[in-house]
Amino acid sequence: MSKKIKNENDPRSKRTRRLLQDALSDLLGTKGFGEINVADITTKAEVNRATFYAHYNDKYDLLNARIRSTFQDLLDKKLPSNPTFSMANLCILTLTAHEYLAAFAGHCAVDTATSDNGLMVQQVHRQINTILLEWLHNSPIKLPPSPTIEIVAMTTSWAIFGSILEGSWNGNRRPPALLTAQVLEQLEPGLRAYLVAEAAH
Repeated sequence: MSKKIKNENDPRSKRTRRLLQDALSDLLGTKGFGEINVADITTKAEVNRATFYAHYNDKYDLLNARIRSTFQDLLDKKLPSNPTFSMANLCILTLTAHEYLAAFAGHCAVDTATSDNGLMVQQVHRQINTILLEWLHNSPIKLPPSPTIEIVAMTTSWAIFGSILEGSWNGNRRPPALLTAQVLEQLEPGLRAYLVAEAAH
């Protein structure tokens, strides 16, 4: 495995990663992920293999980064700056996940966890968990010692992700806003000690 570059915030590194992610996006418009190899990606991006491996371990690493990046970009447009673990932000996160996942499944079931869509959808769940964990780590309130924030993030992310996926599998046409409100209503009592109070307007 090649050693990846350390300074990922360098403008040139950011540009290269964006080129590679855009190349993968373009290729996914014409063929399945399983049919795409690193050579296809580097040719499309007009970079060499050494450059690819300086940034990503393999095509799966690139796919993961693309999903995380595009989902996070969509979410950042809707969240306040420095978001906290609050009901309002959980609502935004859940509705954004609905919107983003609809682009993969189109309200149809994801066939298997190993299908192209299945692999991508899994990354959305992982990013939701990462976001929740970050909010909890940066919480301005004193959090209770148990359960750990890792458990809180894990269970909350699965509740959000699972409700969206279950609705897709069962052809549930319940509006996302209604489903989100119902799921968060069930979660709120168990999360109360971790939630940051909303600012009064």
